[in-house]
Amino acid sequence: MGIKKEGGIFLAYTRTDVKKILVVEDEILIRSSLARALRKDGYVVSEAKDHTEALENLKKESCDLAIVDLYLEDGLHGLSLLREIHQWSPQAKIIVISAFGTSEVKEAAMMEGIDGFYDKPFEIMEIRNALVEMLQGIGKISTKN
Repeated sequence: MGIKKEGGIFLAYTRTDVKKILVVEDEILIRSSLARALRKDGYVVSEAKDHTEALENLKKESCDLAIVDLYLEDGLHGLSLLREIHQWSPQAKIIVISAFGTSEVKEAAMMEGIDGFYDKPFEIMEIRNALVEMLQGIGKISTKN
């Protein structure tokens, strides 16, 4: 919500161009660091520590982009979550982050329609840059290790 002045009158308005990001990561330090950086960039960020929380978030509100760790503490593999993200938010771009980025894992994730894959550890700036490009429609499939 914001206020703008038009013709000497102050009007309240709601920004509809703000992108919504879902960060799904069980490691709190990584999740909170990503979320904090993305909020500073002006995005609306939802956080989830596991598959269940991610689905609860998606059922409440779709997202424009999701950043997903493939191996979460709840034992459910992130590949199934990628399918569910596409089900609840078909337009969403997806970036996968993982400490176990074997070529087989990357290939399986690519087959689920992801837009980027980053091995841990990663630089938050890399994710931020990729996110901007993806949301502007100019980003390509990216794998970084």
